[in-house]
Amino acid sequence: MTNFCAKLTAVFTLLLTMFALGVFPAKTAAAANAKPLAPATSSWPVKQVVLDDAPPYCTMRNDFPAANVSLIFSRDGEDNMSLAIDFYEDLLETGAKYSLNMVIAGQAQRSIVSDAVSPRIMVAQMGQDFGFLDSFARGSTLRIRTPGAHLHFALEGTMQSTKDFDDCTHALHDTPPAPAETAAAIQHETIASELPQRKPAVKFTAAAPLPQEQVARREAVPPREFATARPDVQPAIVQNQNTLAAASPQAVQAQPRDPLETLLQSALEISSLNTMHKNEGIYSWRQKKLFGNAQIFNWPKSKSFMDMVKQYLARAKARCGGDYAFNTADALALSGGHIYVSGNIACIGDGLDSAAALFFHGHDNRFTVISHEGRSADLPNAIAMRDRLSAYVVQTQTR
Repeated sequence: MTNFCAKLTAVFTLLLTMFALGVFPAKTAAAANAKPLAPATSSWPVKQVVLDDAPPYCTMRNDFPAANVSLIFSRDGEDNMSLAIDFYEDLLETGAKYSLNMVIAGQAQRSIVSDAVSPRIMVAQMGQDFGFLDSFARGSTLRIRTPGAHLHFALEGTMQSTKDFDDCTHALHDTPPAPAETAAAIQHETIASELPQRKPAVKFTAAAPLPQEQVARREAVPPREFATARPDVQPAIVQNQNTLAAASPQAVQAQPRDPLETLLQSALEISSLNTMHKNEGIYSWRQKKLFGNAQIFNWPKSKSFMDMVKQYLARAKARCGGDYAFNTADALALSGGHIYVSGNIACIGDGLDSAAALFFHGHDNRFTVISHEGRSADLPNAIAMRDRLSAYVVQTQTR
């Protein structure tokens, strides 16, 4: 924790005088990081999934509301198992591969390559791993580290659930197996429907969550935003980048010529703005060592602007598996009902080094988050980009 504070202090002293350093006390941070995420239920419900055109299989899953993540294990009649992780937001690049490291305290450790089968779900094929299931049944916690997340889960009710899972798959043993390619596709294509369809009710991933080292290297793919809610098509697949993906509120569909796109181009003059998901109100870009991300969310009338900001930051903290720090400036109200707040976040720890400069903007029913993220050493550059944006907004809204 001492090294963490020293590193953050060195970075944050470069912030503009309008910001005050906000670092959790060592005791508080240690306690927060030591507490694993609690599951939604005390057991992992098991069910058999029956398909019309493929063999059935069994699932065992649980939700972790604090981080807005669901874990779902699937196993077929030949005991081939997979693990799917649903982030409930578009943090992944479909078709990309991500390293996945799993540790059950004192029991087992696995390192696997997972596949992003959709922008929000990654699936790791585990094969006939009976040893892992035995450890899962007896373990107390499960740590999962992947590019974009470093999460710590509490395991409750796994002994009985694992037995139910075994009983379910044993009942499938008489079912004729499907060809290898078909069997793999079954889990990939149906996994989303089997996961609970919880809406991202104001699920934010404040302050860039930090991804781990990545398996695949891509040109012009920046580190994943630990500050933005839905990193769009370019998750943190950047080599040696540690970024957590933060959860985010429900995105609003943007118009063909969304004002956000105009703002980004006018204020930042981005040469390669990714507009693939502009209709969802999502934009991403690369700015040297920084990964930029902008997204529009619904702003419900029941929540204040600062409620939205706080929830976003709380989600980012939940996604950070290391020491988390943040600071925000006072909200500034502009003409026409516009309001904005600037802030910074950082996540530092074992294999984690990510920081982001954030710009929150609210108007009518739209809550927009724009972030620039990279390593902690890149935070001054991220702040410069954010301040350039905020200066443009203030100038144009006060004319």
